[in-house]
Amino acid sequence: MVDVPGHDDIGGQLDGVSQNLGDQDAPLPVEIAFQLAADCEATQDDRTITVRLADGAPILVHFDTPGEIVLARGGALLAGSQGPAIQGGGGWVSPAFGIKHPAWRIVWRGRIASTGAVVRVQLS
Repeated sequence: MVDVPGHDDIGGQLDGVSQNLGDQDAPLPVEIAFQLAADCEATQDDRTITVRLADGAPILVHFDTPGEIVLARGGALLAGSQGPAIQGGGGWVSPAFGIKHPAWRIVWRGRIASTGAVVRVQLS
């Protein structure tokens, strides 16, 4: 999920995801989030998140662009169980109606202009 007000063009690369705002000169606030499955584990080492799938194969997610990186699991739900409190909270997945399981959520927040933001994803 990439949330940029007024922009939704995302380019995929073999080694990651690139978010480009075109000719935008003034930096805009951007949030890039990855919601993991409930059976994944995640750890953070500086600007790199290591994700381990249920079968143990690691995936490295590296944020090249300066910004805030948040790794959180679970957290408070909004009133009425409408969904997780996204800002500052962790993630949840729902395998069936009325069932919620805590799951890791990776969030990068920063400001970018025409240079874009780069996230490298390394598969093992």
